[in-house]
Formats: sequence, C-alpha cells, structure tokens
Amino acid sequence: MRFEPEPLLVERSQTSRVSNEVMQNWVLVKERVIDLAEQELERWLGDDLKEWNEAATLILEKYWRSVKSTSEAKKIVEELRADPDHLLHPWSGVFISWIMQSAGASKFKKSPAHRVYIADAKFNRENNVNDNPFWAYRINEIKPEAGDLVCQRRCSKAQYQDTTERPKKCVTYDSIDNVDENGKQIAWRTHCDIVTEVRGDSIDVIGGNVSNSVSRKTIPLTPNGYVKKKSADESQYIAIVKFRDPPTTMNVKIRPDLTNSELNSGPARSERFTANNAVIEFLEDAGSGLDRQVRIKVGEELGLFTLIQRQNGTGIRVGPDGLARLGLANSNGANGDLDTQVTNPDMSQVEARDASELIERISGSGKDLIALAPHGGDIEKLTDKQALRVQRRLGASLARSWRCMGWKAGGGASKRWHITSTEISEHSFPVLGEVFQRKYIHAVAFHGWTEDRIGVGGLAPISVRRQIVQAIRTALIAAGSNIEVRLESSGGLSGSNPNNIVNRITASGKNGVQIEQSKPAREKHWVTIADAVADFYCALIGI
Repeated sequence: MRFEPEPLLVERSQTSRVSNEVMQNWVLVKERVIDLAEQELERWLGDDLKEWNEAATLILEKYWRSVKSTSEAKKIVEELRADPDHLLHPWSGVFISWIMQSAGASKFKKSPAHRVYIADAKFNRENNVNDNPFWAYRINEIKPEAGDLVCQRRCSKAQYQDTTERPKKCVTYDSIDNVDENGKQIAWRTHCDIVTEVRGDSIDVIGGNVSNSVSRKTIPLTPNGYVKKKSADESQYIAIVKFRDPPTTMNVKIRPDLTNSELNSGPARSERFTANNAVIEFLEDAGSGLDRQVRIKVGEELGLFTLIQRQNGTGIRVGPDGLARLGLANSNGANGDLDTQVTNPDMSQVEARDASELIERISGSGKDLIALAPHGGDIEKLTDKQALRVQRRLGASLARSWRCMGWKAGGGASKRWHITSTEISEHSFPVLGEVFQRKYIHAVAFHGWTEDRIGVGGLAPISVRRQIVQAIRTALIAAGSNIEVRLESSGGLSGSNPNNIVNRITASGKNGVQIEQSKPAREKHWVTIADAVADFYCALIGI
C-alpha cells in the first residue's frame, strides 16, 4: 500500500510563476533550480542570516507559502522564530519545495517533509511515469548530476543500534513509502539537498534549515562517481531523486497524406511531416517542436524529418516520398519512433562512419567568415573537407567552420540524413546552435547537387558572387578542367532564400554565398575549388 499525501493549500505569488514554455522544458527548469539554490545561498550568507533574524521573516514566509496558505505561513514563521530551542517547524523540505515551484517544476510533489517527495519519486520510477522528471534511486544505482537531490535519513545512534527501533526510525530507500496501520506514510525523518556542482571526486550541495540557515556542503564520491556511504550508519544517504532529462523518443502511428501540398510537392517533400497536438506537446517538452528536426525510425529504416504543421487526427502524417524514405512506399503507414536527438554528441568521426551516424564538428573562433557544410560525410561527399580547408586557410582567429557529417553503410546517406538548408534549425543541431550565438560578416556554404556544373548563389552582393565565380573558373582552367561555373540567382538551390542558414548566420542577412557542385567537380577538384574560395576571402578580408 502506497502513501498518498493530502492535498496542500497553496497560494502562489505572481512573482513565483513561470511561463508554460519554461514549465514544459525540463532542461530549462533544472537550470533554474540550480540558479535559485545559488541565489538563496548568497542571500543568506551575504547577510549572515539565521532563522530567528527579523530579516529572515519574509524569506521564510515566502518558502512556506509554497505549501501553506498565506495566513498559515505567517503563523508558522512567528512560532519558529520565537522558539528558543529552534526545533519547531523544520523548513528544509519547504526550502526545496519553494525552489521547485519557483523554477516551474510543476510535477514535483511539494511538501514540508522530504519523505513525501522521495516516496513520490520512487513511485514514478517503479511505475515508469515518463511525464514526470523526478525518479528516485538508491545511491549505488545512479550517479548524481547537477539539479538532482541527495537525500539522507535522520535517526539517532541509539535508534540505529537498537534492532527493534531501527526499522521504525531509520528509513531506507526500500522502506520510504511504508505506511502505518491507518494507511499513512510513516513519519520518517529525512533531509535532502540540491546538487549544484559535480566534480570528479565530490559534489557540492545546497540545503535549507542547515544550522538554522541555508548552507553549502561537499559530499565525497566513490572512484566510480557514486555518492560515498557515510561512516555514521544512522545518518546514511538513502536516495538520489534524479531530475531526469525529458524523454527523447515517442512511438507514433505514421499515416500517409496524399493531399497536403507541403508534403507532396517541392524539393523538401520527402523530409517533412505533420503531427497532432499530442505529438507536438511531447516534442515541445523534449525541446523540439514546429520547424525543427527529429529522427523518424521504422524498423531498420531511419530518416531525418522537419515538423512543419499541426494536423488533426492521430500520430503523424508524411507524403508519398516521405513514406518511401522510410521504406514504406505504397503502404498505409506503420508504427515508428520519433527521436528528438538529431546528431550523436559522443561518437568520433570513425565511430560515426562505422555506425552509420550523424555528427557535428566546429573549428576556429573568428567571426569574419563562417564556412558551412550542412551535408558533409557521405551525404554530399567532400563538402565538409572544403569547409574545414577554407577555415584553416584563413586561420582560427578570423574564421570558423561548422560541418555536419552523416554516413550510411551500403549507401543512402543523403536519403537518411539530408535536410534542406532553408529548414535546418539551429535548435535541433546543438553545435550549430553554438555557432549561431554570434553573427558573422561573411558566410560560405559548400554543397553537392546532381547538375553537371558549379553554381554560385546566395544573398551576398552580386559583385561578390561574380568574383567567386571567376576565381573558381580561373582555378579550374589552370587545373586543366572545363567544368562550367556560373551564377545561380533563382530556383530552390540558388541560396537566395533568406531562411537559408548561410544567409541567416550573417550579421546583415545578405552576405552569404552558396556553392553547389557536381559530383565530378567535388571528386576531382575539391581542393582547387576550396582554395579558390579561400584566396578570394583572404583578399576580401585583407589577410
């Protein structure tokens, strides 16, 4: 039988509310939890406050209002301040509850007693409650991270040593949700602190009502990174309440859509899907959503797709070309998995190639020029090498490069990983998001296409594009090649769309150059083309 706490009367102040968007994004909420813990610590330490100080009254009332009415909170604080022994109304659980509420952690089970939310988090884990980020673990089961709670029991040495009293007073992870003969959770004495920093051998935690104030302490870790057991068994650590990252995968029904023009026409038709409100809500919780990318997997088939619209009905819908991309040509659809993790952050280039994966890389730190390869690896071969070569020619202090590289064993990397440059979202590609934190004077993007020529487009001034055409043409002639090089000013591959990342990433929005290259041009002359582009920008920047 599991204890269910009584509803609490909560009166929230306007200042403690957060937007729905922040409440739904677990990552942002976790960051806010850490920031608030640090801020409260600074407040108490900066003024050398104790709970009986008059200056602490309004602060403590604020904490208590997270679990009590305004009048109850005021009365409680008056009583605890007047208590000469400082034993009335422990507020460490209230401190945690206020921080969680203020950060927007709406799923957290607020309570003056730590045991209540520990038991609730244990229930979430045991019952696989995926829409709640708070799951409880034994300390030897999971490593602590910033934003988690580290919890210990509080029983006396005599209680622990008395084998008849120990089960009644000294709680463990396994007994935290035990109830008495009336079905009420046993009133275990516990304490939890918020993890704010993790090092190799220790963590820093912040807690309330520690020495009648808010304080920080350091907890040692084992060599493997787990919380180290305390030498005093009576006050042993019993649990970590994990503030998990949001789930990134969802199983959905994939259905064909033969009527939506956005899914049935245009060069990106095989890369798009629509979704109903339930799917979009899940994606937004996981940090994705409209106009962003996700992986869609059906069996062994996998494709990168952009969510473009809401739709009624169930699951998601894709057009005929999108179905074919997933190995579902001429079918009525199937069940599949959405995954909001677009690129693999942990694999090396060799590992990604062997695993048919997608990765990002960044080089350089300058802002005069950014060289982009959105479709590197085997998607549009050798374009990533061109972007890196240009960046290195200009030097790290003047230029950066961003390369997204994907592979697929047996061929088909483009079918799996390609997303058109006008729809690539920096919110779905973490390294690209870092690149977008600044704007660049110039940008050039290297691409491959099926035409038999080289096309130079973008929104950079036509004089710039003409000079690049001439620079590439001259370099190819010197190399003995007669591949045609010309300006591209219209069409889906001309780079003239303001939403193209090569244009968006420049400070003016009108200084991007897109270079489309035939396969023979890339295979035989990728170095020649890259060097011609690098020479042009070196002269333009004045190196």
